[in-house]
Amino acid sequence: MTRPCWLALPALALAQPAVAQVQSTGDPVDQDRTDIVVSTAAERRAADGGALGTRSILDTPFSVHVVGAEELAERQVKSLARVFAQDVSVVANGDTYTFNAYSQTVRGIPLDDYNGYRINGDPFYMTTVELPLESFESIRLLKGASGFLYGFNAPGGLIDYRTKRSTPAAFASADIGSSSDTILSEHVDLGGPIAGGFGYRLNATHERGETYSGSHVQRYSASLGLDTRLTDALTWTGDLIYQDRRIRGGTQDFFINDPDAYGADHLPRPVSGRTNLAAYPDLFFTSHAFYGGTGLSWAVTPRWTAHPAYSNSLDWRTYKSEWMSLTNPAGDYQPLLSTNPRSWSRYNQVQLY
Repeated sequence: MTRPCWLALPALALAQPAVAQVQSTGDPVDQDRTDIVVSTAAERRAADGGALGTRSILDTPFSVHVVGAEELAERQVKSLARVFAQDVSVVANGDTYTFNAYSQTVRGIPLDDYNGYRINGDPFYMTTVELPLESFESIRLLKGASGFLYGFNAPGGLIDYRTKRSTPAAFASADIGSSSDTILSEHVDLGGPIAGGFGYRLNATHERGETYSGSHVQRYSASLGLDTRLTDALTWTGDLIYQDRRIRGGTQDFFINDPDAYGADHLPRPVSGRTNLAAYPDLFFTSHAFYGGTGLSWAVTPRWTAHPAYSNSLDWRTYKSEWMSLTNPAGDYQPLLSTNPRSWSRYNQVQLY
């Protein structure tokens, strides 16, 4: 299937406030002179830079945008399409419950489906797959060339999901929410130490209901993270993630396939979001995703750390979906049907930082 060229409008960015601190110099000759130190929250936040190690964002020679679990929960984000909505350099190529909810364009360049999305630094084939955001501690966007850190990749950037880790003390939380029209979701998050010096983090999520446009959503996901300190210098981690996601009905994206044939420099007036524009019956999209990974962190010396890791990921999908190609500024469109009885992809990855 030929991928069309998508149209979207960037969101407005929200700048982080700076904090100014006034400090006296203590100079008896010039008591009126003061030093003003300006810092931001971004300066104090750290990010994992792959082969560069963990350092503050401002000390990383790349543009890094990190969205943590607390912000995801506060904004009630359910899809990667909304994670970086406040970043003007990022454009989502789909909506939360659409075929392309995962797809991102960074600085005008679409991310590479094969190498542009990762879990704990391991590649994950993201085409048509949406991962459960409830299972991750943070989602990190590395903008620009990332070859030094992760090998060959598209120049737009890279998105890395970081799984939740165990907590030093017993931890439990649960939440119930609603979204769209009648979609209900339940989420449980447990963590803490267990026997044998191990720690764990368990997340389970269920989501089901009708969207505002009449499509039906059903999703189950679960993840388990384990870790233990084998010695003072050696730590082992392991992660398992599974998700089953099914969507029936719904309209995918609108796009302009041929700008010259479209013949205008503006879009049609919007229609009601509750209008079902689908031309074909029995549309659906089903995806399953599995990820398993294990690794060691070894502090070889105070200045050198080794990270050997292995991961296995598998995703498979089947769908019958349609896209709407706008043919003129009056809003006429041509529906394009795409079907896939079943396709799948698998990664086996061994790497050493």
